[in-house]
Amino acid sequence: MEENINSVNNGGNNTKQKQLQVIVLLLIGFIIGFVAHAFVVSREDAPVVPEDNQASTFNVVSDLQDIDNTQDGNGEDEGVMVMPVNSTTLNNMPESGYAVSVADQKAGGIVYVSQLVFEKESWLAIREQVDGQIGNILGAQRYPAGTHTGVVKLLRDTKPGRTYYAVIFIDDGDGKFDFKKDAKLTDTQGSVVTTIFKIY
Repeated sequence: MEENINSVNNGGNNTKQKQLQVIVLLLIGFIIGFVAHAFVVSREDAPVVPEDNQASTFNVVSDLQDIDNTQDGNGEDEGVMVMPVNSTTLNNMPESGYAVSVADQKAGGIVYVSQLVFEKESWLAIREQVDGQIGNILGAQRYPAGTHTGVVKLLRDTKPGRTYYAVIFIDDGDGKFDFKKDAKLTDTQGSVVTTIFKIY
């Protein structure tokens, strides 16, 4: 009689132990699946930069840092020479000097640059349009001299229906982006050269 009671107790303990093992295995499987999903999603969101492009990314810490906007000390707008969208096609990009081609594109945290030509190491900065004028810098990417395609990662996402500018800042040699020290590319009249593009 005691043996029967003990075997019933052991059978009940074995069932509870098996149930506990199944629950633990399910929890471990769930945790592994969650971690794997998070890794895959973060890898999919990462921008693809060609291996031959040794560019480094700089994101402006705050838009408030860009207080120069488009006005000089007299409160007058600085000259801006806008290159219309697609005015420079990939087939007739110059082999030297400076040129940028940025197509209209979808909203997001990255601006895709079709092609750019830099005579010397420089930065490509993306600026938003505010009240019809060039506004805050949203992000900047450094590229070495040469011809490249690439991306500029932004501090703040672009928005559909808005206009943005790609502006070249010539690096002053320290390899760090500083919109107050790095000179904007200008034409012979001193107007800032920029490429305009729209977001949809």
